Amino acid sequence: MIEGRRMHVYEYAKAVNYKATQEYPISCALYSAKNMEIYIGAHKSVTIWSLKQGVQIRSMANIMKGEITALALDEGHRKLYVSDQRGCIK
Repeated sequence: MIEGRRMHVYEYAKAVNYKATQEYPISCALYSAKNMEIYIGAHKSVTIWSLKQGVQIRSMANIMKGEITALALDEGHRKLYVSDQRGCIK
């Protein structure tokens, strides 16, 4: 803010809890009713959240070379398939 002949500068520390937020915009999400989990794909990483406990279970960073575009589970909800914008599937 500027006021007359004086200049006032206000600074603040940005408080970010990366365990509760995503660093990048979410590109896709997947819900597992069997496991009561949510899988979130953002940038090149996947984060898994437990709906029963309300906490992050696992975070897998930089698992793809391109940006993640889709997530899928097998019939038993045990294997997670991830695809990226380059057409790779893991």
